[in-house]
Amino acid sequence: MGRGKYTGRRCGWPPPQIIAEHLSTFTGERETEQRPLPDYVLKEFEAYLKCGILAQGFIRLKCAACSEETVVAFSCKKRGFCPSCCAKRMAEAANHLTQNVLPLVPYRQFVVSFPIPLRYWLHTNKRFAGEVFGLVSKEIHRYYITKATAAGITDATPGSVAFTQRWGSALNLNPHLHIISIDGVYTRYGDVARFRNLDPITDNEVASLVENIANRVRSLCIKRGYLNKDGDIVVN
Repeated sequence: MGRGKYTGRRCGWPPPQIIAEHLSTFTGERETEQRPLPDYVLKEFEAYLKCGILAQGFIRLKCAACSEETVVAFSCKKRGFCPSCCAKRMAEAANHLTQNVLPLVPYRQFVVSFPIPLRYWLHTNKRFAGEVFGLVSKEIHRYYITKATAAGITDATPGSVAFTQRWGSALNLNPHLHIISIDGVYTRYGDVARFRNLDPITDNEVASLVENIANRVRSLCIKRGYLNKDGDIVVN
């Protein structure tokens, strides 16, 4: 297939030349095996192969002061695996959070993964995934409120920002959560919010938090019909 010149803007996995060379073979093999790729995956590949190529369109920029000109190729703006577009989106999100959202207080990151059968259910049912992810955040908030109450802090308000990652280090299906929580709580004094520190989380508290999350998620799976009342997988 004919290709335009790469601008050198992209780097990392997957190399576009390799994708372009082997994509048709890969998709053909999947169709032969009666396991064709979903349309949205094919669109991700097609868009990625056009990303950052001047022949696919560009914008010309000119400095008003010195009249120097440069061209910038259009990007695919996809969310799958394009390293350039994903890195840009990540940088923009991080800048927005640090400049406009996150206060200057201590933070703690929670990484929550799920059993393999549950990963498939999370991947194929967005509503169910939203319920599960919401339960996880609520349990983490409950932990901070309970700990604040035990320390004599009333009207405690926790806070967190959650990001969903859908793959593992081997690009395997592994929906899991990265949750950034303020490591403490806020209380209100009149019209002013005041941050209150809490003691660091202990190993026993981590174990208790994980158990509470597991029990809540298990109950939801039973309610939604994914598990029976004994916790075994329901086979339709």
